[in-house]
Amino acid sequence: MYLYFGMNFRSATVMALLAAGCGSHATMPTAPPPTITALQVVADQKPFDVGSDYRLRAVATMTDGATLNLSSDLKWSTSKTAVLDITPEGVVTAVSAGEAIVTLRWNAFTASTTLRSQQTRSGVFVRGRVTDHVTGAGVASQKVWIADTTTITDVSGSYSAWLPQGGLIYLDLAPSNSPGYSNFFAASGFRGDLLRDSMMCSARYGRVVDYDTGAPLAGVAIREAWAGGKTVPGTSSDGTYRFDICPGIEIGNTAWVQFDLDGYTGYHLGVGRGRMDVRRFDVQLRRTASPVQR
Repeated sequence: MYLYFGMNFRSATVMALLAAGCGSHATMPTAPPPTITALQVVADQKPFDVGSDYRLRAVATMTDGATLNLSSDLKWSTSKTAVLDITPEGVVTAVSAGEAIVTLRWNAFTASTTLRSQQTRSGVFVRGRVTDHVTGAGVASQKVWIADTTTITDVSGSYSAWLPQGGLIYLDLAPSNSPGYSNFFAASGFRGDLLRDSMMCSARYGRVVDYDTGAPLAGVAIREAWAGGKTVPGTSSDGTYRFDICPGIEIGNTAWVQFDLDGYTGYHLGVGRGRMDVRRFDVQLRRTASPVQR
């Protein structure tokens, strides 16, 4: 006697395999998440106009071809702050016409690009910060006179203005705790940083540059030009110098300072007299055919 169950041997085998599969937990392999392969500096406008601010973007390229805008842990720098200056947030200020290399660093990645600025209006763009002589902090709401222009510093102590082209420009800064003082500087390529009166020291500071090229001069010897006068360290790599007379005693009569560098004609500068004030004096040295005789 035979019993018929409605399926043959092959069908039974298939059903058994299917039943076994239903009890398993097998999963399909997943692709790894995309990672960053490259970094790029993106400027949405080129070239830049002198006197204007622009925000750069940090763009990362992913392994899947997608792009991602980065906004944190970015380190920005520029090869020429006198042409293009940049904030930690990636905001570029076009200071003067020319080219500069902007570099971005993020983790192990580095990206650089050459950016150009152009001057589309007449005059010279001057910008800088007013900082406290003692603390170095920016001084907000400080009135600054630049030629015939008056401007007010922002919350960080920064200011900017357009000036007539050429020659020496007269700038006057009048802190609330002193009657004010004068600053003279070359119009071309001047950053314009100023120190506010500290009421503790008499200070003279500034920058020494080549008369023809405007390049900073390092190692310039600086001394007060009278017998036994004070000698200060030479100018730094960016041409800057500073000397203080503390506490704030009066500089007798008119103070004269001598600037000397081999290959350049020495410069004798009258820096005035004052009690507990801070003044900036920038100097331009001309090349000579023979070394300076000291």
